[in-house]
Amino acid sequence: MKKMQNMLPKLLLLSFLLMGSSGSATAQPSQKTDADAKKVAAALLATASPQKETRQAFAQRVGPTFKRLVATETMTRVVLGPAWGSMSASRQAEAVDLYSRFLMRTLQGAFENPLPSQFELEDGERFRSRPGSATVYQITCLTLKTADCIYYSAKSKANEFTMAFQLLYIDGRWQVVDMHVSGMSVQQVYHSNFSSIIKSGSIEKLLEELRARVDS
Repeated sequence: MKKMQNMLPKLLLLSFLLMGSSGSATAQPSQKTDADAKKVAAALLATASPQKETRQAFAQRVGPTFKRLVATETMTRVVLGPAWGSMSASRQAEAVDLYSRFLMRTLQGAFENPLPSQFELEDGERFRSRPGSATVYQITCLTLKTADCIYYSAKSKANEFTMAFQLLYIDGRWQVVDMHVSGMSVQQVYHSNFSSIIKSGSIEKLLEELRARVDS
């Protein structure tokens, strides 16, 4: 955990096993709403600052925007996997809060590596996840019981540093469900790390380490 953020460029993407079958279909966006997805990605990207900030200052400034644009509960459910269902409501709420703060630190680290003078949103594209695929998008859609998984990828670049935000159409609006830093999926990397901690210890051990990480 201590070096988790620094491991992103070094870890290989790991495959996932599908967790159950897809549920009933939900409303999907029309083509014209792609512009809305791009606006969400641009708004999150706009939180980048050319000035270095303390973690507390970054969280205070970016927190409201982050909570509005990022599907933190969905992302937490996905990275915790089966352990989520065994947790009490209070523990689930704590896990969402901790992982949200942890993701903001990841975002801050990405913005500073190297610190960009300005991020530019290069393009965006809509995709449909292939049936039977074991991508993080498909697993997210299974978690949401969405039969037809459509997501939007918005790519950005600052000098030679690249980022991408993946969005799903959830509850009538686009929300960020993953971030890619130099090609690496944050959700997949953390899912692997969290699964190892839970398997070797417990969900309480994971929460304990997350608390130490975000409060340091």
